[in-house]
Amino acid sequence: MNAATFEKRDKSEVGAGKSSIINLILDCQLLPTDAPKCTNTIIEIRYSDKKFARCIYKSELAESENRTRERPPKEIELNDHKGIQDFKDCVAECDENEDNPFERVELYYPFKTLSKEVVIVDTPGIDGGNNVDQCLEAYLKRSYCFLYTMLDSPMV
Repeated sequence: MNAATFEKRDKSEVGAGKSSIINLILDCQLLPTDAPKCTNTIIEIRYSDKKFARCIYKSELAESENRTRERPPKEIELNDHKGIQDFKDCVAECDENEDNPFERVELYYPFKTLSKEVVIVDTPGIDGGNNVDQCLEAYLKRSYCFLYTMLDSPMV
């Protein structure tokens, strides 16, 4: 990320409505919001004239060797409902360890309310699974601002 890029991060509890707030800011319903825990990987949201998502897989340790193996990213065109649903499924995917196979998902879309210089980063909740804290810390170092969303529970 270069110095001219403004990065806004949204960090909060699981199910606090981070993705819903970002959808509202972007005036677009692309981020999944239909389950208590919808975002299971980092989503970097950028303006683009094209509509697509790039899902970057986590490095894997090769079974027969002592080094990591890189998989090519999964590219998803977001021109129809099927593509948008595939994107949402990749973001929400998790295994029995509550881990997502993607290091991050890059979302490119012609948002009317987003400048080319701004990157919005949606994150899993702070109690959202493996290595979330390290991931959040890495993004926090590059952020110019962040939004913390909290669940409002009535006092008993």
